[in-house]
Amino acid sequence: KKKCSAACSEYSSKSTTEKSLSDLKACCATHAILSGWNCEKDRSSRPLSKPAKPPCYIMHSRVDITRQRHHENTSSSLRQENNAVSSFIHVAVAGGLNDTTGMIVAARSIVDTAAQPHRLRLYFVTDAENEELESVKNTLDCAIGAFGVYYVVRSITQSFLEARSRAFRHLYALDELNRTRPNLVKASANYARIYLPNLFPELNDQLVIYLDCDVLLHDDIAFLAQEAARALNDTQARIVNNRDVPAVAATLKTRDHAEYGEIWRRRYPTRPRDIAVFNSGVMVIDFSRWTAQGLTKEVEGWIDQNLIGGSQLPINLAVASNFALIGSKWNCPIRNGKVDEVISVHDGMCSKNPGIRHWTGRAKPWVKNGRLTYFWYPVAHRVRHCLRDLYAI
Repeated sequence: KKKCSAACSEYSSKSTTEKSLSDLKACCATHAILSGWNCEKDRSSRPLSKPAKPPCYIMHSRVDITRQRHHENTSSSLRQENNAVSSFIHVAVAGGLNDTTGMIVAARSIVDTAAQPHRLRLYFVTDAENEELESVKNTLDCAIGAFGVYYVVRSITQSFLEARSRAFRHLYALDELNRTRPNLVKASANYARIYLPNLFPELNDQLVIYLDCDVLLHDDIAFLAQEAARALNDTQARIVNNRDVPAVAATLKTRDHAEYGEIWRRRYPTRPRDIAVFNSGVMVIDFSRWTAQGLTKEVEGWIDQNLIGGSQLPINLAVASNFALIGSKWNCPIRNGKVDEVISVHDGMCSKNPGIRHWTGRAKPWVKNGRLTYFWYPVAHRVRHCLRDLYAI
């Protein structure tokens, strides 16, 4: 706290031209969740005296007013396009036991940015069991229960995965899968996205948005649902047009991934194929098409090739470039906190108008030495009283 207070004092005493982004980060990041203030760089041209509160903060009430105006402006346009998607917006979020904090904050950001939260239907998957599972449910109820949003929580267990594929037994034996590991890729819940139709059979004919727990919403998820619904039925939005209608919509990461293509050719030497890659941490799935095309079995087939390193590789190989494109703003990656990579990859879209920020590296914002936490802390602050039973923040 003393170090951060000193940073705030130093920031306050500098003229605008002398202020750096590093000063701003040091001033804001650690205190945002504790103080209830939101980070904003002061843009005045005069040197600042030392005020009672850090100059790089604005009150959450101003943020709430901005959000309310945004909701008022977007509600009418959303109502006009209700016929384009289901009357409900189905969103699934998965996270391991050690990532419950991220899942709770992601859930709150979904609700906070929704112009019509009564349309939301949230489906959470965790690898917590028994008392831990009840604790997750209670925390979610504290964080979003007051908004009247429907949600359900289900567990993906080691026994469930081992019964699905022999490869999972091998991964657990190697400790490549462990629900207590502090690594999202090695959590059992990392494979939940593959089994969403099995975990939620009541959604068998729905369009479902899947999100990893290491995301933060900055725009109404209803817009993502609308864009994905159009893309899945638009031949111009497809990577390939000579196959089944796509069951997945996602942002393009790489149009021709050499390593993935080589893995494909080793299994199917007579059917070489360029593999376009998407990040499966944000994707929209048409459950009826996914089931009809047998994609769960196809993913399991690739997992049985003893591919280690999470679900990203087998999902991309199973989909094999047959996905629809959505805008890059819906998956803005933060790779270990290097925001410059985000800007270069997406030509500034993610820096100007992010819809979803996604911490794709290991430095998640809720762990020690997490990166770019000042994006994440203001939302975490709103649910900090709910998180105290899980972790000390």
